[in-house]
Amino acid sequence: MNHSIAGRAARAVFSRYTQPVIPLPRISACVRTLATSKPEPERDPDTYYGLHSLDLKGETLDISLLPNPQPTHHALACTLHLQGYMPDHLDFVAHFCRHTAHAMQMPCSETIHFPVQTKKWYVIKGPFVHAKTKEVFEQKKYVRALQVFDASEESVKEWIAYIVKNVPAGVDVHVERHVRSTLESEAPLVDIATKREMTFQERVEQKASEFVAGWTRKAK
Repeated sequence: MNHSIAGRAARAVFSRYTQPVIPLPRISACVRTLATSKPEPERDPDTYYGLHSLDLKGETLDISLLPNPQPTHHALACTLHLQGYMPDHLDFVAHFCRHTAHAMQMPCSETIHFPVQTKKWYVIKGPFVHAKTKEVFEQKKYVRALQVFDASEESVKEWIAYIVKNVPAGVDVHVERHVRSTLESEAPLVDIATKREMTFQERVEQKASEFVAGWTRKAK
């Protein structure tokens, strides 16, 4: 009798201090297989970033379109590279750079789209049983470029300084300048004709004329 009472009391005390085990909910398979990126929609940058996209709350905005100056000599003066991880920002900044170049009367090319640079990392989902399954993370880097032709070095410097000052955060700017100058070996045709190396016959004739001139001075 005493043993049964003691057993029931021990079971009551043990059940009082034990907590019920609640199973944790597992992440559904559909959440783990969501795509990390979406295909870019097809759009025209000239109309997508036009004046009609601005919301001015009923106010009118009158901005004249700048003409696109055509290159005359097609001499490449500068190549501007824009890099970032958000394609919409790059397209907007490229449109801004082209508009600025047109305002400075510099011929500028259309926006050049480079291939997307993709990096992937494979990480295990968990230890032990889940070590065989891996999660894929990817990073996409977008690159745009602009080329300026027939522009002076001073104009290119001012254009780049204005762009770097007003470029938004998250966009990297890389500049390649093309400067043309004369080589040290180059000289006008007149200097080449007067300073060219004399032949042996010309040197003999020059020495003979010097001797004759000296003798005539002594004879006088």
